[in-house]
Amino acid sequence: MKKLRSLPSEAMSTDWGSVLTEVVDRIDHPLRRAKVDWSLAGSAATAIQGCEIVPRDLDILLKKADGVDALANLMHEYAPHTCDAMMGSESWVSSQDTPFADERDPEGFLWHWGRWLVGGFKVEGAYIVARDGAQGGEPGIWENGPEIWTLHRVVEFGGHRIRVPPLEVQLATCARRGLSDRVEAIIEALQRDGVNRKLLERSLSDPQVHALLNRSLNRRAGQT
Repeated sequence: MKKLRSLPSEAMSTDWGSVLTEVVDRIDHPLRRAKVDWSLAGSAATAIQGCEIVPRDLDILLKKADGVDALANLMHEYAPHTCDAMMGSESWVSSQDTPFADERDPEGFLWHWGRWLVGGFKVEGAYIVARDGAQGGEPGIWENGPEIWTLHRVVEFGGHRIRVPPLEVQLATCARRGLSDRVEAIIEALQRDGVNRKLLERSLSDPQVHALLNRSLNRRAGQT
């Protein structure tokens, strides 16, 4: 199990950590008892692995569609009775009338998902099916695809053992999305804590991204 380092001071000065603790305290044990598989995803998963970034929301990935239903039940008290915003818009949140939504995004991914505000902080939970039902419609490892459930690492946080996607997989995802600040933070963490080169190779699909990341890692290795 990968141990959690002390969180960066910048991250600790924000309230995302307290929101994560509040949410995990609420959902972890009930979901485990119900045998619902879940993991943390996105920027919060990157942050609790020791990367110096400050998440703007919390993303929870469910292995099966009915996991979203179970999560919505546990998050019920954060849901207003109704929500007048258009479903899928940035202002839409799960309500007691409509606890979750089913929609296909512009890239063809099918989402069964919900969104809640906890202390004004956005929390989303989703089960996602790719265009081809597999790895996000492209080579490599998709951070939210079915293969990730065999690759998750476990991080201790707030007395809980939280599944997270490996940083090697998240690095490739962030590079494809052009999230340069997050790429740099992940590279720093991998350089500090070690990198699984075989997993990184599997995660990369774009040769140019592959070369760029390897140059960055090798350059940093030469500086230590």
